[in-house]
Amino acid sequence: MSENLKYGEPDKGSCQDSSTGKTADDGSPQMTEQTKEKVSKCFTQIIFYDWCKACGICIAFCPQQVFSRNEQGKPVVAQSDKCVGCGFCEIHCPDFAITIAERQPEPERQQGNS
Repeated sequence: MSENLKYGEPDKGSCQDSSTGKTADDGSPQMTEQTKEKVSKCFTQIIFYDWCKACGICIAFCPQQVFSRNEQGKPVVAQSDKCVGCGFCEIHCPDFAITIAERQPEPERQQGNS
């Protein structure tokens, strides 16, 4: 069984608010103390499909509606960037099939100069 089917593939979407108005010498946005406070935390949702019995508790308890169901009724991460890291899904899963982990926000790529 492939790794992507065995474990939920984490979504690596961007959830960083990097509008600083200032740039460093290399053209990348420069972080100031004020913008460091505005940067939101990012979370990765990992679903262990081999353990999941498709009870739907994680979908029902998620206050941000991060999950939806696939054809087998198992949860899939539909809106990763909406996750606030509350851990309701992780705590209430009777099969311990979900893990929520904080991750570093990915820097936004500038278009044009590639």
